[in-house]
Amino acid sequence: TAPRGGVAGLALRAVEAAAGYQSSLPPEPVEPARGEGIRRAVEELAAVVADPATAPGYLRRTHPEPRGRDEAMWLAARGLVAWFADEPELCVDHLERARLAARESHGLLALCLAPLASALIDTGRWDRAREVLAEAARLAAVHGLTRLDGDAAALGATLDALCGRAVP
Repeated sequence: TAPRGGVAGLALRAVEAAAGYQSSLPPEPVEPARGEGIRRAVEELAAVVADPATAPGYLRRTHPEPRGRDEAMWLAARGLVAWFADEPELCVDHLERARLAARESHGLLALCLAPLASALIDTGRWDRAREVLAEAARLAAVHGLTRLDGDAAALGATLDALCGRAVP
């Protein structure tokens, strides 16, 4: 488990949650921090990755949305919790805003694009989903992100099937 103190501890906790999700080896569950802002959002995301059934409960918790340098990470964490909670409208709202706020943060984008595309498909925004999947495929190719590449291909096949196109 990552240390809990300071910016380094928070960054390590976010990486631990992301790696756990990507590798299907979730982080150890912990009670989310009682603080506010980005720390609480990241701890809640880590708890949800460890036990996805808890997502709706965490999503109901409210806390103020930060501005400035923490905004993109907060939006991403809350958007991913919404995705786990099967709340596609909220997921799209938060992840689209996170995507815009973190344009050059490829690590954060890599975590958000597949769930964003999935939520866009769920809400019937298929053209936008196709754009996000193309962005995910480009990012995966440039950075060698095989999990993102696989997620984008699978979601693309799902979208093709929903549109009545032949799926290879």
